[in-house]
Amino acid sequence: MLLIPFISFLVLFFFGKKLPRYGDWFAILTASISFVFALGIFSFTWNGPPLHFRWNWFSLGESTGASHFTAGILLDSLAGIMLVLVTFISLLVQIFSVSYMHGDKQYNRYFAYLGLFTAAMISIILADNLLLLFMGWELVGFASYLLIGFWFEKKAASQASLKAFLINRLGDVGLLLGLFGLYSLFQTFDLTELNSTFSLQNPTDSAFLTLIGLGLFCGCVGKSAQFPLQVWLPDAMQGPTPVSALIHAATMVAAGVYLLARCYAFFTPDALLVIAIIGNLTALSGGLAALFQTDIKRILAYSTISQLGFMVMGIGIGNPEASLFHLITHAFFKAALFLIAGIVIHAMHHGLNELPDHETVDRQDIRNMGGLQKILPVTFFAYLLAFGGIVGLPFFSGFLSKDAILSSTWAWAASHDHPLYYFIPAIGFISVWLTAFYMTRQLIFVFFGKFRLNLDPKTLRHSIRNEASPIMLVPVILLALLSLATFYAVNPFNAESGWLYGSQHLIKQLPNMLPKAIAGNHEIHLYTAILSTILALAGITFAWFKYRNLELKIGRVASAYPEEPINPVARFTFRQFYLDELYRFTILKPALKLGKAVALTDKKVIDGLLHFLGMGTVVGAKIIGWFDKNLVDGTVHLLTWFSGWLGKLGRKLQGGQLQSYYLYALLGLMLVVLSILFL
Repeated sequence: MLLIPFISFLVLFFFGKKLPRYGDWFAILTASISFVFALGIFSFTWNGPPLHFRWNWFSLGESTGASHFTAGILLDSLAGIMLVLVTFISLLVQIFSVSYMHGDKQYNRYFAYLGLFTAAMISIILADNLLLLFMGWELVGFASYLLIGFWFEKKAASQASLKAFLINRLGDVGLLLGLFGLYSLFQTFDLTELNSTFSLQNPTDSAFLTLIGLGLFCGCVGKSAQFPLQVWLPDAMQGPTPVSALIHAATMVAAGVYLLARCYAFFTPDALLVIAIIGNLTALSGGLAALFQTDIKRILAYSTISQLGFMVMGIGIGNPEASLFHLITHAFFKAALFLIAGIVIHAMHHGLNELPDHETVDRQDIRNMGGLQKILPVTFFAYLLAFGGIVGLPFFSGFLSKDAILSSTWAWAASHDHPLYYFIPAIGFISVWLTAFYMTRQLIFVFFGKFRLNLDPKTLRHSIRNEASPIMLVPVILLALLSLATFYAVNPFNAESGWLYGSQHLIKQLPNMLPKAIAGNHEIHLYTAILSTILALAGITFAWFKYRNLELKIGRVASAYPEEPINPVARFTFRQFYLDELYRFTILKPALKLGKAVALTDKKVIDGLLHFLGMGTVVGAKIIGWFDKNLVDGTVHLLTWFSGWLGKLGRKLQGGQLQSYYLYALLGLMLVVLSILFL
């Protein structure tokens, strides 16, 4: 099953130019086969025992004391439902992309990257040990880097992909340290063996185990955009909208929650408390940051951060079942919302081509929209269904999953004898109100009122008869329908009556889980349901009365209005609490200054010293060369000349004339006599 999308990636990446007309449908065919296999695995594992296939991978060390590493596939209920989720949404996104990405110059490369990402997600789900899971984890990060920066010719897209990649690496460092810590204690990465060890021993009092758990959680903080590393997710909206639906709503960002669920047994109570607090802060911060956004995709991105905070909070308070339930319901209605945003953006592109200065108009700014309920009625209907899901209204899936988490937080706080623990459920309920407010605001800006640009709204339609391509509408409708509660529970007001959450198939019971006697308190469920519904309706009502009479003028583009809110508090939340600026001034700029200082030191000091030594060597070599040439060689030449001169002199003395010999002998005798007399 893992090889199918990977083969799709290889074929389209290396031979895509030879398949200009059929590459997209080849990718859809492989995605369909993967989905069929996922359904088969789900049917075998949901009501049956786990299937574990394992083989020897490699060994380190000598044969007597070697460390043996295994690789394998673990198929259980959690893996089965996650495989269905990933392959189903991947299939719908690829179908949607046929029309949305039509005409793109890198069309087949886009589908190749989708295949690579799907294969990476499947490898995470199937992995039976943490080492394999980490390899798939890194491959997902690489595939998301390629997809976020797909339009790399845009500076914003290339910067967003790099930002996402680097911030995820920060979390992955902690994850890797956690894996090393686990292996140092238990000498295995195998999830089955580790779960058995923790279930039998329940070693919950170790400070080292707490650090290991926090290390594992760091991976989730990066990948699932938890506070304070959530800053990469809104910028990642620079990628194509179907990519946002796939990796930033349904699958990649949910990988962190999946990791926490897989490793739930390894977390001590102290680690779980930290996880609950971080998830709680993330849910609140994401909701606050979404309040005043104007980009249709960034609103959904901050909403994703908030909902991921709900999931992490549920795991921290001891109910991973509820978190996984919300992960599944959220995947469907959030993917639907992103694809709906894609239809709206696509329609804006189609209509704005009629304007002479269309390049200056932001297609994604909700202040440029309005009145689309009449122009895009099917899209509007699908939006209402997904809206009910994410807000958590009764009869929708979000109501069931949020109630499961919120009631668990309330029960968890009640089980502790300290009022501070009630901050967790209180902030959770505040996040419910925030979600209802900003989603209603988006609904009003996009679909109600009048269209605000000076062009005929009918130009936004795909054709006279169709508001959008059927290939785009069908996936959206399917995902929107899955936002209804009837798909998950017989009783739309009780999640435990359903086949998914109430069956307790997803995770084996573990000692740290919230006691069932507390979690199953029906009074808490009733109070939670009533309070969350009241808060959701209050958020909807407040947003309706605040924005129903918009002061935006017809024909005035969004660029004519302030880019940021004037109110300092609103601007504070709009800028995501200035976290980007904080990181820029405390980490990025010091790192750049340090890099420049190191470069300057290298250039001026180290290179200067080397240049000085080089010049000294050259000067010394020249002095030595002059000394060698003029003194050493000169002395040798002088001795040679003198020897030659003496030879020539001696040769002249041997002239062969007898009188000369007598004269030379007389002179020699005189020199001898004089030397005797005077010396």
